[in-house]
Amino acid sequence: METDHSPRKPNPGSTHNFASSHSVDHRKFAMEVGRRTQFEDDGVFSHLRLDMYKTKGGAHANNIEDLVKKYPIENAGALTSLRELAASSSASAKERLMYPHLLQLFQYALTSLGNNELGRAVVEEQELRPDIDVAGFSLVKPDFTIVDHGKENSNLWRHRAVFVEVKTSEGENPKVTPTGVSRILAQAATYARLHMSARPFQLFSVGLLIWGTHFCVAIFDRGSVRLSPAKSIIYDCETFIAVVRNLGHVLSDIELGQDPTVIRLDEEETRRLTGDQSSSVYPSYVIKPFCGKDSRWWCTVGPMIWSSVSLFGRGTLVFRVREYKSMDIQNHRLDASLGEATVVMKTAWRDSGRNSESEIYGAVRGGHPALASHIFGEDVLDADGNSTEVRQVPGGQEGQETKILHRLFISTLGRPIWEYETELELLKGFLAALSAHEWLSTKKKLLHRDISAGNILLAADFRNAPSGAEGFLCDLEYARVNELPKDVTEVRRVAPVLRGRYASGNPHYTDWDTSMKITFGYTTAKRGADLTGTLQFMSLRILKAIDENQAQPSQGIADDIESFIYVLGYAVLMKITRQTKWDTSKRKYWQDTFDAAFGKIDHKDIVKARVSIAPLEWAQKAGTDFELEEIGMSRPFFNILLRLFILLQDVHRTQVRGNIGKNPYVDDTVRSEVSSQPEIMLGYREFREILEQGITKLELRE
Repeated sequence: METDHSPRKPNPGSTHNFASSHSVDHRKFAMEVGRRTQFEDDGVFSHLRLDMYKTKGGAHANNIEDLVKKYPIENAGALTSLRELAASSSASAKERLMYPHLLQLFQYALTSLGNNELGRAVVEEQELRPDIDVAGFSLVKPDFTIVDHGKENSNLWRHRAVFVEVKTSEGENPKVTPTGVSRILAQAATYARLHMSARPFQLFSVGLLIWGTHFCVAIFDRGSVRLSPAKSIIYDCETFIAVVRNLGHVLSDIELGQDPTVIRLDEEETRRLTGDQSSSVYPSYVIKPFCGKDSRWWCTVGPMIWSSVSLFGRGTLVFRVREYKSMDIQNHRLDASLGEATVVMKTAWRDSGRNSESEIYGAVRGGHPALASHIFGEDVLDADGNSTEVRQVPGGQEGQETKILHRLFISTLGRPIWEYETELELLKGFLAALSAHEWLSTKKKLLHRDISAGNILLAADFRNAPSGAEGFLCDLEYARVNELPKDVTEVRRVAPVLRGRYASGNPHYTDWDTSMKITFGYTTAKRGADLTGTLQFMSLRILKAIDENQAQPSQGIADDIESFIYVLGYAVLMKITRQTKWDTSKRKYWQDTFDAAFGKIDHKDIVKARVSIAPLEWAQKAGTDFELEEIGMSRPFFNILLRLFILLQDVHRTQVRGNIGKNPYVDDTVRSEVSSQPEIMLGYREFREILEQGITKLELRE
């Protein structure tokens, strides 16, 4: 991506900027945006309901007819200034000079609407934030945003309905370049992924793109980018006014991307239902029955506990929910109450080429105390009873791979791993999750393949957690499994049979009946991509294979265990970095350390960080750069980190020697030296022993 000279560069200083882009390589991201973009799509304007103004003499047409006539007169100064700025040779440095003129045009377009319950307002640049610490969330300042009614002073992405991206030059139009896409489209795509991450239950995001005196509307969903035909702010003023009016005051939240199976409650109703009386209460969302197999309504409790920041990925969103009960369920008011039990609801887009996560959970017959307990899950259906889906490529044909919205519920509650209170809790939580991983792979022939900081959780109540359930493993969507259970039920009609004879001598037959036969079997699983996972936690072997464009290697148990170790390093570094006691220099030291290990965006930089084992390398500096007491770390725990660091060094050296031995130009002497070195493998036993020995030492200290 080109260097951005706009005044809204992302702020890299956030403590929780876990990659600045949860496993997103900016260059590849830009190329992916370009591949998925459809230009000159008239369907965008149709979606915005611009046709409502085409009927001559109609109420809507009359509503803007006078505005269109007066537009060039009442806005002559603003239009002239925009034209001059667009013609300037140094246009890229003058975006802010466009703001007052554009704001005047926005406000003009929204006049004469009278009272409107939507009443959205256009707000000039603000640094926008998520409600919670979201891994990979960059702090940015869009040029303008269209905010929900009454939320003009909020700096939360959650209150933004639409974003506006501005470039001064006429030449900075949205286009695809050999290296990706133009700056305006790349930046808009970044805003879209942040918007959909922080505004819950968004199926798509809408952006208004302005360059010089031209504009278009962009719709970003999980499979594509659709751009309307480009129009002139000066000569196509009727379209410009209609677009701004509809984005601001006409289109509903659902028409601007909200999942239609979800209802956002106001703050008053949220307080009544949840008992949260804080001034900044997070709104609850009511989830309607979304499939034909379950009629329950649900209600979120508190803010989201996880949200991914991908655009074309799964868009995973996790909330705590309780059952929503009401005698007047359709009006979701008055007597509504919440059930006692709290469960976890996960909503994510799955690939149609893979079995759903719920199906994979169904393959795990039996159970493990450290594996998330699945309640039920189904694809989300639209009003017509069809799966909610998006095509992966614009203009794709029927039958091609799509993304399908899936929702599932698990009964196991947990906490993020970096919120551990004691080192003993963290190690026991990891040991439990590792045990679940081993059980899946050895007993169920299922390999997880996506070990990350969001997929290992600590028990909600460590002190009362059963032994072996101090932590747990979740998110089986990308697990590799060859077969899934398929139980075949056969119902047969049974003809009457002779039971005997009555005293009269007449035959006595049984009634017609049915019999049921259940055959327990398996069917071949739809596996999807061979290579999966989160870049920040992938093993070095897999990262190098991707970096060198090798044929995709098969992921194995050792790759997942290496990911476990990186996640442990992430949890410890996150815990240290989040401490509030640091002065400016110490805060910078730990922030830089965290960024070196997990803040890289470019794929090649991530490879370099894994070659040096940056997630654990920092521990060597204890006693020089910092003291253990200073960061609240015990000696037994410190030595665990060092042992894992040394283990990974040995494993990586073994892999390097193996590659040397395969080189056809290596002579026999070198090959002999390489083969004489002991092979260090990474398996369950090696990792488990280090964890168990550390746990024993920590327990002796208590």
